[in-house]
Amino acid sequence: MQLPELDVLNCEWGATDSLVTRNANVVVADNAWEFGYLLSNDHIDSRIRHTTSDELSLIAIGNPHVLHLIAGLIHQTRLRRVVFCDFNPWQLHHLQRMGTTLIESNDRFEFLQNIFCLKLNDRIRQQLTTLDRPEPFLVKPKWNERKRRQQIEAELWTQGRFDETQFQRQYQCPTRPNVTDKGLHLAIPNAGDISEYLLSVARVDRRRNDPYIFSFFWGQGYLANEDVFQSMRHQLQNLTVSFVVGDICRTLPKLFEILRYEPIALWNSNVFKVHFTRQHLSLLKCYESIARFATQRAPSYPELDMLIFNDLRAKLEIPKSARPLGKLRRRPLSNHSRTFRQVARQLNGEPGLEIVNVQDWIDQDGGVSKLPGLDYCHVDQLDDRLVSSEFGILFFHILRGHGMPGDEWASALRKGVSSGAKIIVLEHFAGSNDRDIQGLGIDPNDVRTVLGEEKSLKWIPGDRSEKRNFLMVFEIPQATPVR
Repeated sequence: MQLPELDVLNCEWGATDSLVTRNANVVVADNAWEFGYLLSNDHIDSRIRHTTSDELSLIAIGNPHVLHLIAGLIHQTRLRRVVFCDFNPWQLHHLQRMGTTLIESNDRFEFLQNIFCLKLNDRIRQQLTTLDRPEPFLVKPKWNERKRRQQIEAELWTQGRFDETQFQRQYQCPTRPNVTDKGLHLAIPNAGDISEYLLSVARVDRRRNDPYIFSFFWGQGYLANEDVFQSMRHQLQNLTVSFVVGDICRTLPKLFEILRYEPIALWNSNVFKVHFTRQHLSLLKCYESIARFATQRAPSYPELDMLIFNDLRAKLEIPKSARPLGKLRRRPLSNHSRTFRQVARQLNGEPGLEIVNVQDWIDQDGGVSKLPGLDYCHVDQLDDRLVSSEFGILFFHILRGHGMPGDEWASALRKGVSSGAKIIVLEHFAGSNDRDIQGLGIDPNDVRTVLGEEKSLKWIPGDRSEKRNFLMVFEIPQATPVR
């Protein structure tokens, strides 16, 4: 599958995602909007009742509150990658800046001071620690804390030292911020509907006639306590990240295509709430597609394994099987999707070639591999393809299981060894109890006879058997072919 073309920003922290960015255009951060939202007011519940995998790929609207969601997710599972999306390049650049500042800050208080350009005394620090929570999962107002948060907020801004010059220089504010006992008042042009709001550290409730409050939500999410914050610092440094610029109605389908075989967590903030879908029909159609992809199963493709997170106030109708706290889905993924999930984990965005011996597959797929970044060829064309192109990966896709004679199969594998590529072999297992492949399988030792010892062996379950297929990976020159 040819990777879709996307517009991305250069990464300022974490590891670059070669799968998402391999066929991407790099854009600058300030080519469309002058400003954006410095914080957010989303309410989040990041708890997961069930997953079908020990890792997730997160696709997320790039508002600052996504950092709270990440903190909750990394306490429950591993994030394979994070893809931040927004149509406003400034917003993504600001998110990058927050991530960089978080990593470089020694503790929560230093991070707070760097973000708000505010100096805190010891009394305010002590007051803030009274808001700590043991877990990062819930980010929402707690009404029995309301008065205490209001008092701390007022004391913070009246006794703290705010550096207005540094704040305006840091965020290139088009208007002057105004310090109040409720937070920092900003009246600025924006990419959304809100052009006037209060930035707060601890206060999360809004009084009548007050501007909207965009809160840091101190004591919640990644700011729940110091241990959570330090864990977040470590995780951000090691995350594989990308920042994709564009209309989500166009970028999300492309990302689903790239990540179709990975378990996905989708953070949509409040983008698909009724207020916006009534104004923009394209948003409604986009969400309808998401809901369909998250629930459909073979023979309808893609069958995405997806959990959907949104602002709790958005009243979004999420399909039951895609709810993070919902029941287990009734219809499992097909054997095809379960198997290709394991194959996709080995690809990592490298250019490669999928080799098959069933011409009907190539014809049905229009000559385009379903796997991201791979070309397609019939095994009879392997010699020509290896001469004309260089591939980092050769994926031999169930050749013996579809009737290829053993000597021809071994010859094809040896050609792969000669090319110096990473070799992935997928075959049916001879000992499987799945009826549809009875008599079509081989044993991993048959592969070892040709390629030597593998780097890794993965068993893939089927409908009845725990070992329907096996996936072997060989790294050249580790493989020692037997002639």
